[in-house]
Amino acid sequence: MSSGLIKIAHGLGGLLVLFGALLHFFEFDFAKYLFGTGSLTLIVVQAIYLSQVRDENFRIQRIVRLMFFVTLLLGFGTYLMFTGDDRWVILMLIYALVSVFLAWRSGGAKSDAT
Repeated sequence: MSSGLIKIAHGLGGLLVLFGALLHFFEFDFAKYLFGTGSLTLIVVQAIYLSQVRDENFRIQRIVRLMFFVTLLLGFGTYLMFTGDDRWVILMLIYALVSVFLAWRSGGAKSDAT
């Protein structure tokens, strides 16, 4: 899969998760399907990233592995959204905070590798 297509899928998945979460607050029934589709897209993209970093240094592999497991929280959040539990918000906030932190850390890891 080309890098550009993966980046587009990553962006699209993020937008679907964001719009699904926002529309869920306004009690649209289809919002959980948007959120679930976005979550599944992000999980698949992170799995692809995980398979692509086999030749990278250990630090980058660890960051990508952590990001994959944090993205699985969105999948569990989708389950909570479908069951009517409001704790999916906590899982989404954890995902967002860890994503920002790991994105910041991965920038340093890439500059250290060069």
